[in-house]
Amino acid sequence: MLLMHFLENKVTFELTRSEFVKAQQACERVIEMPRGHYAHSLACFDEEAFHFIESLKQTERKSIQSMCHAYATVSYICSSDAESSSKVNFHSSKFNFFFYSFNKNEFLSC
Repeated sequence: MLLMHFLENKVTFELTRSEFVKAQQACERVIEMPRGHYAHSLACFDEEAFHFIESLKQTERKSIQSMCHAYATVSYICSSDAESSSKVNFHSSKFNFFFYSFNKNEFLSC
């Protein structure tokens, strides 16, 4: 009887563990976006871009991917170095957002 109870618990544990992995991955995907926003509030733009790119890699939903591309683009614009400029073009093309010509002085200080 105890052996049967043990086996039932073992099966339950294995099923729970497999579901837990999927739940954990979903939570990680959701957590990366607020971490990116927090990094932006601290003016850590490279870290911000990293978190949004990680969130982008972990999701399959097109709407979330577009949002992550947009946020990563904003972080690269705020970085304003040569390497970031090339990344702006890549990410902006991914979410079909067209940047019109702009003067950097018109933007708020990032």
